[in-house]
Amino acid sequence: ATLRGVCHQRVPLFFICAWRFNDERVVASTLTHETVHGIVHRYATPARLPDWANEGFAEWVAKTCVNRSPVDANRRPQGLAFFRAGTDPLKVMAMDGQAGTWPGDNAIGYSVGYLLVDLMVAERPRQFGAWVKAVKGGKDWREALGSEFGMDQAALARAATAWYRTNDGPPRR
Repeated sequence: ATLRGVCHQRVPLFFICAWRFNDERVVASTLTHETVHGIVHRYATPARLPDWANEGFAEWVAKTCVNRSPVDANRRPQGLAFFRAGTDPLKVMAMDGQAGTWPGDNAIGYSVGYLLVDLMVAERPRQFGAWVKAVKGGKDWREALGSEFGMDQAALARAATAWYRTNDGPPRR
């Protein structure tokens, strides 16, 4: 994949570097994605979401906020293929940029993270927000997933696998 932008985070600042492409939708989506990283970094504390949620949420916001964003068309097919192949999303949830395991083969972490966040926001938007606030407040993301979102890591992985094996999009509210 071609690198289009990056958000450097240094307490209390963030800096976005972006490379311009001819497709305005790609430019707008990339700038939105990277800006989300900066905003999340600055929100409350510099505590970080896990990589799958950090990238998945940035992709979700770019898809939601940019008219005709290419994010969904770029990420959903790869994510759906992952779930339909029976691959365990817990493997992606365990990936870590600090350890050098993120984003996985063919950058699968972005697509799976995007679908996980898409499902979480569609099914439990208030709980998703509470989870983000808890993690930003210093709570371990796994613990906060159970206490704030109402599912432990394994339950979220099972729910996403069950949903995306037969459904292309998130549940409708």
